[in-house]
Amino acid sequence: MTARGKGSSDTVVRGRTNSLDDGDDDVIVVGETQSASESAKQQRIKDRKESFLEEGLEDFIPLDFTGDGNPNKKHKYRDGNSNSNYTNNKRGRVRKEDVNVVDLEIDSLCPWLKGHSVSPIPIIALHEEIKLFTKYMEPTPEEVVLRKQVVDSITKVIHGLWPKCEVCVFGSYKTDLYLPTSDIDMVVHGNWTALPLNTLAHALERADIPDKMEVIAKARVPIVKFRDKKSQIHVDISFNQPSGPADAKLILKWKREFVHAKPLVLIIKQFLLQRDLNEPFHGGIGSYAIFLLVLSFLQRRPLRVDDKKVNLGVLLIEFFELYGLNFNFSRVGIRVNGHGSYFDKVKKGWVNRRTTEMMSIENPTNSDHDVTGNAFATAAIREVFAHAYSVLSSCMYERRPSDYSPPDSLLGEIVNVNEETQEYRQWVKETVFLK
Repeated sequence: MTARGKGSSDTVVRGRTNSLDDGDDDVIVVGETQSASESAKQQRIKDRKESFLEEGLEDFIPLDFTGDGNPNKKHKYRDGNSNSNYTNNKRGRVRKEDVNVVDLEIDSLCPWLKGHSVSPIPIIALHEEIKLFTKYMEPTPEEVVLRKQVVDSITKVIHGLWPKCEVCVFGSYKTDLYLPTSDIDMVVHGNWTALPLNTLAHALERADIPDKMEVIAKARVPIVKFRDKKSQIHVDISFNQPSGPADAKLILKWKREFVHAKPLVLIIKQFLLQRDLNEPFHGGIGSYAIFLLVLSFLQRRPLRVDDKKVNLGVLLIEFFELYGLNFNFSRVGIRVNGHGSYFDKVKKGWVNRRTTEMMSIENPTNSDHDVTGNAFATAAIREVFAHAYSVLSSCMYERRPSDYSPPDSLLGEIVNVNEETQEYRQWVKETVFLK
C-alpha cells in the first residue's frame, strides 16, 4: 500500500517498506542484503519506476541504498534521518543492537528519545514520544533567565526614552508555548502623534542590543524587528496594539481548559518551522493561528478530550487527517468563541482574495478580523498535513512483512530537532549562570 498524502510529492515514504497495493509482494526493502548484484538492484529499481509511471505517478523516488558492506553506514533518507532498526553487513540484514553501531544519527535528530524507551505498540509509542517531545521542548531554567534578560534590557531602553509608557510581552513567550528558537513579541503603549519606530531603532542601536534590525513601517502592524546580539533571540516590537496581550490572556485560559493543546501546538509549530510554513509574512501561519487551529480541532472533536487517558498520538493523527484531507478551507471558516463552530466564508465575504484556498480563522476578540488573512500558502500547509497523516497512519498497522524494519522514532518521521538548535541550547546552558 503506497503511503502518500493528498497532493504530496513523496511517493515512497522514507525508512519503510512500501508496495503499490496491499497484495503486492514486489516491495522495496530498506537495507537490502548484499547477495544481489548491483546491476540486479538497478534493474529492480527500473522495473519499479516503470510500474509507478504506468499508474501516472511520475514523482517516483527510488530508495537507492549503497552496498559497501559497512555495518556502520547510516543511510540517509528524504530529510536526512537514519530511522531504520536494521543495518547491513556481509551476512545481510541484522538488528542494530546486534552490532556495534556508534554515533547514531537518531541521537542528533530526535534528542527527546535519548535515555528513554517507548512501547513496542506503535500508537502507544507515538503517545509516549509526544510526551517526551513536549518535555524536551520545555524551556530550561537557563533559557528562562536568558529571555528575561533580553526583555529587561529592551525595557530599560524603552523606559529611558518614554518613562511613562507601558511595556508588555505577549505571544508564545507570554503563553509558555514557545520553541527554543521562537521570537519574543513586545508591545509599547503610550501617546504619540506618529509611531516612533525609528526613534526606538536608533536607541536600541546606541545601546548595542541588535545584531540585525529592520523597521517595517508599512505592514498592517508596524514593527521594529531585530535579533538580539548576545542571545541571538529574535524580537518584534509594536506600538499601541491591545490585541496581543488580550489574545495571550485568552490562550492562557484555553490552555487550562484544554490540557492536551500544548503538546499538539508545540509539535505543529516545529513541524511547520521545518518546512518554512510558520511565517505569516511569507504566507504561513504563526503561533496564534496554530493554537486556534488546535483549539478548534479539540472543541469540535466528537469524543471527549479532557480524559487523562486520551492518546496524544491519536489526537495528532486525527488533527492531520482533519486539516490535511477533510477540511474545506475554500468555503469554511473557523470560529473558536463559545464551544467552537464553523461558518460560511461566502456569506461572510471572506473569499475575494488572491486564492480561493486560503485558511480563515475568525479572531475571537474581533470577529471582523481574519487571523490568517495572509495565509496564501494554505494549499502547501494542507499538503504537508496530508502527508504527515499518511506517514503516521501507515506506521500504525500491526501486520507487516517479515522483513519490515520499523523506524527508531515514529514522531521523528515528521519532525526533528536540528543540530544547530541543540547546539544553541547547549550554549545557553553553559553560558547563562543561575543565581
